[in-house]
Amino acid sequence: MVNNVPTALQYGDLAALGLAGWSPAGIIRWSMELINVTTGMPWFWTIVAGSALWRIVCVPLAVKGLQASTRLQPHQAELVAMQNNVKRAAATKDPMQMQKASLLMKDFYKKHDINPLGGLVSLIQLPITLGLFFAVQKLCTLPVEQLKFSGVSFLPDLTATDPTYLMPLVLCALINLQISVSF
Repeated sequence: MVNNVPTALQYGDLAALGLAGWSPAGIIRWSMELINVTTGMPWFWTIVAGSALWRIVCVPLAVKGLQASTRLQPHQAELVAMQNNVKRAAATKDPMQMQKASLLMKDFYKKHDINPLGGLVSLIQLPITLGLFFAVQKLCTLPVEQLKFSGVSFLPDLTATDPTYLMPLVLCALINLQISVSF
C-alpha cells in the first residue's frame, strides 16, 4: 500500500510558499508553523492552539481598554458637557475661546487621570482577530498539502468545506454565548 501523506512541514516552509510575512496574517501563520513543527501536533490542533495563543495575547489589550472606559464612566456627564463647550467654541472660530475650551478639557483629563486615547489600545485586537481569520483562510486555500490529511475524525480535510456545517454552527453558538456573558 502506498502512503500519499505528505511529509511534515519544516521551519521556513510557509515562508517558501509565500505564506509568512510581516502582515498580521503572515506573523500568525508563521507562529502556527512554529507550533506545528515544534510540537508535531496535527494541523487541526495547531490551529486551535495558535488561535488560543493569539487570543491570550489580546487579553491585556482588552483589560487596558476596559480599565480606560471604567475610569471614564463616572465622569461621562461632565465630559459630554465639556465636549459640547469645545464644539461651541469651534463653531465661533474664536481662537481664544477654542484654546480656553481645549485647556479646560486637558485639565479635566489630568485632574481625573484619564488618557483620552486610552480606549484605543483595545483596537489593537482588531488586526490580530482579522489576521487570525485571514491566516487560517489562506492556509486552507493555498497548497499546504499537510492540511488535507491532518484534521479530526469529523473534519479530516481542513481544506474542504464542512459538509455538515457543524463548525459554523458551533462558532455562532460560542459567539452568542460570549455576547450574553459579556452583558
